[in-house]
Amino acid sequence: MPSGDSHVGRSLIGWVVGFSCSVLADQMFFLALTWAALQTTTPGHVGLVLAAGSIPRLLILLLGGVVADSTSPKRIIIGTDSGRAVTMAVAAAVLFWTTPSTWGLVVLALVIGALDGLFLPAVAALPVRIAPAHLMGRVAALRTLTQRIGLFGGGPLAGWLIYLYGPGAAFLGSAALFALSVGSLLLVTVRPGLTPPPPPRPAAETLTAETLTTPASTAPTSAATASDPGPSRPGRVRTLVDKAADGLTTVRDSPVIATMLLLIGFNNLGFSGPFTTGIPLLSAANGWGARGAGLLIGAFGVGAAASGFTLFLVRYVPKAGNHLLIGSLLMAVSMIGIGLVGSLTLAMLCSFLMGVASGIYGTLAYALLLTATPEHEIGRVMSFLSLTLEGVAPISFMAAGFIAALLSPQWSFLLGGGLSLLATLLFAARPLLRRQEMARPQPKPAVAT
Repeated sequence: MPSGDSHVGRSLIGWVVGFSCSVLADQMFFLALTWAALQTTTPGHVGLVLAAGSIPRLLILLLGGVVADSTSPKRIIIGTDSGRAVTMAVAAAVLFWTTPSTWGLVVLALVIGALDGLFLPAVAALPVRIAPAHLMGRVAALRTLTQRIGLFGGGPLAGWLIYLYGPGAAFLGSAALFALSVGSLLLVTVRPGLTPPPPPRPAAETLTAETLTTPASTAPTSAATASDPGPSRPGRVRTLVDKAADGLTTVRDSPVIATMLLLIGFNNLGFSGPFTTGIPLLSAANGWGARGAGLLIGAFGVGAAASGFTLFLVRYVPKAGNHLLIGSLLMAVSMIGIGLVGSLTLAMLCSFLMGVASGIYGTLAYALLLTATPEHEIGRVMSFLSLTLEGVAPISFMAAGFIAALLSPQWSFLLGGGLSLLATLLFAARPLLRRQEMARPQPKPAVAT
């Protein structure tokens, strides 16, 4: 195997293991934080503790994308995971020796939320700096598998530690996983990032004798050039806010990226609330209990892992845009099915199909976003992706709870699935997404005989 291929393979292994450990550690942290808050404050204040972390996360996400584009994403991930490991270890020590205050837990959530805001764009942008474009489909499939394993493995692991030794043990386990993530990411070899393309040269008819003989440092500039805050302008130090605004311009000026983010936003608005809030409420209303809720979540996880693993084995997905829309459509229909059926067995089947569709849709959406985004702006676009997911989820949670209380838990699935279905059909009516393709694998050069 060529040395370049071995570097890519080693880097992808380091990224996958590090990302897996971070996802597991995150899930353990949230359960441990919830349990610690329940022991130290009233149920009404538990929501305050959990919501505290989302504030710095949302505020820092866009700037985190700028930082990921300006420096090595590997360094950012190692730095944030190191910070989270130390913070978790300190929290574990406090819980082992004393009872924390509500405000102490709020500060802990704020620190972790701020580090998350830097981590999320960097970890999403790292694959394009370690693997060629034609591997983005497999990388996206690995990401899907990693997220599902982390989401459904972190909770039981944290619950076991809390049951045996208390929430301090779960914080300590989370610290160990973050430290393991740092060690794994040391295996990653990052190639240098691309610099932004230079601005276009002025048209020939605008050149005059004066501009041709004037030194570049003193040549007159047009109004458009003077107002352009581009990186090529000498002496201009651009602020993080300026660069974040450039990311917004990229999203706005790229119909593919903007359409993808809109579809992801509408789907997450329809999906997050019913899945997170609606499943426990539906299980209670139908008499399925906690066992039924666990079976529904487990069926979804199995389906998502199955489709993610299948896509990992496939080298290339032809007509990826069409398959993305099919996955989105099946996910919406399956969600509606959960709200319509009254049997736990049929609801589990619908949840399994929703997981399969989610694995297809999520994998291809991430792969196509990586393919469509200029490399020097990948961090900023990934920050918009994280902002779309993180910003929409709380609205969906509240909406699902309100609909369940006003009508019934079934209606949260019917309306959420209906919203996703409508959004999918509207975007499918335009050929833009249907035409999207992933990068094709490069043929191996023929060996001369």
